Amino acid sequence: MIRPYQPSDKSGLLKVFYLNTPKYFDKSEVHDFEEYLENNADSYLTIEMNNSIVGGTGYYINENDN
Repeated sequence: MIRPYQPSDKSGLLKVFYLNTPKYFDKSEVHDFEEYLENNADSYLTIEMNNSIVGGTGYYINENDN
């Protein structure tokens, strides 16, 4: 299931982040990810499978695009 991000998802998303370190992310990027979640909660989605968080994704809408 894909659903809107909720602040309570943060710890589960951080676990997924760490599972992908160092292959896809560097540990130094954790702070940036946490900041992103705080500042972009309205455009972030949480992905769940069997009631467990397995990932997430964000999106951006450029209102200046025609």
